[in-house]
Amino acid sequence: MRPEVAARPSAPLPVFDVGQTGNELGRVVVWVLGELDVWGAPDLCARLDDLAARRRATLLDLSATTFIDCAGVAVVLRATQASERDGWSFAIAGRTPSAVADLLDFARARQAAAPGRDA
Repeated sequence: MRPEVAARPSAPLPVFDVGQTGNELGRVVVWVLGELDVWGAPDLCARLDDLAARRRATLLDLSATTFIDCAGVAVVLRATQASERDGWSFAIAGRTPSAVADLLDFARARQAAAPGRDA
């Protein structure tokens, strides 16, 4: 006898994307669209690790991020720690939605990665 296949949820899967652009000051702007959770965090982590290894000045734009969980916060904290330890220029920029900002504030990740903190 075959086991029953679970029905697919009727709601669409959450949207997630991560990308990067440059800005007029020569910094890389990494943006996150949608939910930064356990599924999307590894993509952001890999991108930030690459930029840190190449010592590219980086701004993280979370203005289009609709949700963040502990995995997403861990990526931001990890990048902040790498910045402090290695002298890599990293900061959060842009207007962060309140639900995302509240969790980053609770974890003290947003203050640690505030613009102007590094040269």
